[in-house]
Amino acid sequence: MDLLIIGIAAMSKNETPTELANVLAQMMDATAKTSPGMLRGSRNLYGFKQECDIVKYKVPNQKREFTTSYSRVYISLTEDCENLEATLGFDICMPSSCTSMDLESLIAIIPEINATFANITNMVCAISTFADINKPMTLGSWIMM
Repeated sequence: MDLLIIGIAAMSKNETPTELANVLAQMMDATAKTSPGMLRGSRNLYGFKQECDIVKYKVPNQKREFTTSYSRVYISLTEDCENLEATLGFDICMPSSCTSMDLESLIAIIPEINATFANITNMVCAISTFADINKPMTLGSWIMM
């Protein structure tokens, strides 16, 4: 549902409400960009999690808020996910309602949208949302802490 909000906003650039445009700009700003050290082997492109965590938008005509959460995608530069030296991880600020499966579906349609990314589905090694890795503490976790 929230991916539809983003898609509709992207399709109707001039008609997007200012508040939603600001939310989308904040999401893009929180998403990873090329970082220093890429030529020296840095393989993770970090975004700005704190900025992603504060994004909120009251969806018109609904009783809910559009919120965002951090996700990470690992892509192989050689289509070989076993070769960790050729794998990049980058952070994406996505709607918090998105699951790992939603992100996989989204990545699967990218080649249909832009032919430049024709092989991207073969390059994706792993996708995780913050909800996937942020599991509640168990008794064993508390004892370990």
